[in-house]
Amino acid sequence: FGSYRNIQEDLKHTSGTFDGHDFSNRFGVDGRVDWSKSILTYDVGFSTIAAKDTIIKRSYNAVDVAARFRSNNDSEQYFYYDGGVSMSFGKDAFTTHYPVPFGNKNISENIISFNGSFGPVMSYVSSILFDVNMTMVYYGDFLKANVGSMSITPKYQFDKNRWNFSLGVKIGAITKSDDTVQDGHIKMFQNDSQVFYPDVHISYEAIKSYLTFYGYVTGGDHINTYRSVLSNYHFFEPLASNGSNAMLDNTQEKINFAAGVKGNVATRFQYDLKAGYAVVDKGMFDKVVRNAYVYGATGRLYCPEVIFADYKSFYSQLLFAWKSRNVTVDGDVHYQTTKFQHPENNMFKPPALKGNIRPFKIGKTG
Repeated sequence: FGSYRNIQEDLKHTSGTFDGHDFSNRFGVDGRVDWSKSILTYDVGFSTIAAKDTIIKRSYNAVDVAARFRSNNDSEQYFYYDGGVSMSFGKDAFTTHYPVPFGNKNISENIISFNGSFGPVMSYVSSILFDVNMTMVYYGDFLKANVGSMSITPKYQFDKNRWNFSLGVKIGAITKSDDTVQDGHIKMFQNDSQVFYPDVHISYEAIKSYLTFYGYVTGGDHINTYRSVLSNYHFFEPLASNGSNAMLDNTQEKINFAAGVKGNVATRFQYDLKAGYAVVDKGMFDKVVRNAYVYGATGRLYCPEVIFADYKSFYSQLLFAWKSRNVTVDGDVHYQTTKFQHPENNMFKPPALKGNIRPFKIGKTG
């Protein structure tokens, strides 16, 4: 919900046509191997994005490899482990006309991630675990940069009767370098870690199997990779941010706390309602770049771009589902207020209200 065409007067007056395309796909193979007390899963795939408009033509391809090994033990006391490794090797080959025809360019990106949880299960109701997360990203060809994110979260977990606690503290760190040589280039990935973040989750089952109250306080670091941007914006123009803001940066969720209630009514209607507040540094948002000096087949040149901005947000969310013999429907409704610390022109503020409804089955079957 928003009058987005008010960003620039010129955007109200559009005309003409152009040839283009927008395509994305992923295919691969996955599998699972079970042992008496362990489970191994794996996934190998190939991802592709192909897009073309009046500004950019691109072909992005990536090979993905992932594996996870975890315990499957119902003993009262044992050592719990759950660890996964994923790797992505991608390259974006693109031709751009912004701000002038640049010809063919390539950006390669290699992502290596590990995430896991390890520790002793002391009884059926309590355990001490250590969550470990590491991500390293390496860039080549047109960009020369790398960035890494690491965190460890010691936590105590307790689950007895109607109470469930997970009490932890996340300790994070960011490593980065940016050696890109480009006129007007603003260094990427310069946002640092807050180092200490809360990681607390509490729930109480007021009516067994029907009503649960819960709350959490969390935070952490997130690397916005080139691939994550392309996945959301197939026509993303890498050079549009030149001289105005960093093309990529790290998001720091300083704190995020919420409280909610979830349950069901007669097992038919299921719901999960929560409200919360978040303080975020360098969150990623949409932006439109306008170049008054470059003219193409459609007149003035406009480029989709992303921008990273600090903001505070109050949010609420309702997830719901209705399941019966003849009707199965689920959906979600989200409300959010966003207050930027330093708003800029041509930024897209997230919609205040949005939602979805998904009918899976309507009418008798069988």
